[in-house]
Amino acid sequence: MRKHAKELDHDSFGYAVNHSFTTILSNGQEVELCEHGRETVVTKDNYEKFIRLMLHKRFEEGREQMAWVKEGVRLIIDMNIMSMLNWEEVEVRSAGEKIVDINVLKSITEYSSCSASDKIV
Repeated sequence: MRKHAKELDHDSFGYAVNHSFTTILSNGQEVELCEHGRETVVTKDNYEKFIRLMLHKRFEEGREQMAWVKEGVRLIIDMNIMSMLNWEEVEVRSAGEKIVDINVLKSITEYSSCSASDKIV
């Protein structure tokens, strides 16, 4: 859109960018970016406002999900020490080590209706 705004005159921009002040969210729902957004046409004069509103709406759509992710992290990691950890240490504390020690795994495995020596195991 910015490229079109730089290269095209007002009329040509209107033909190339046939859009109103709406956007499609991740769930497929079309939403208005402002009051009367469906009726408000994006023009060369207001395209920056459209871009700003659209980006804000798209970035905000995951706010509730991110709040739940943060709450989940708080259950696993004490927030008082979070600032002292780098991302790798946070990953290990929340998801575990990337490399599984097979001997440790065998030592804590409990078998139900089979045994360690069974072919399927």
